[in-house]
Amino acid sequence: MSFNETGSGVLISRDGKVMTAAHVVQSMDEIRAEFVGGEAVAAKVIASEPAADLALLQLDRVPQGALVATLADSDTVRVGSRSSSSVLRMA
Repeated sequence: MSFNETGSGVLISRDGKVMTAAHVVQSMDEIRAEFVGGEAVAAKVIASEPAADLALLQLDRVPQGALVATLADSDTVRVGSRSSSSVLRMA
């Protein structure tokens, strides 16, 4: 049986860790993270918490120029605060 899911994720570390929704990757045998610009990279689930609908992926490699999300101190973030990051599509 084959599944084809599409979702989104956020690159959270320079070594290729990506946060995404657990329901997107839970049934996948093969995961590819596609970056803006079309470059696709293989990934695997390294942690998952279905009750919170969160999964942590490890990319095989990080594409050159990919931006890591800036994670902020939740005590100082305000509605409308902006951060730059790479947008990913899970396929």
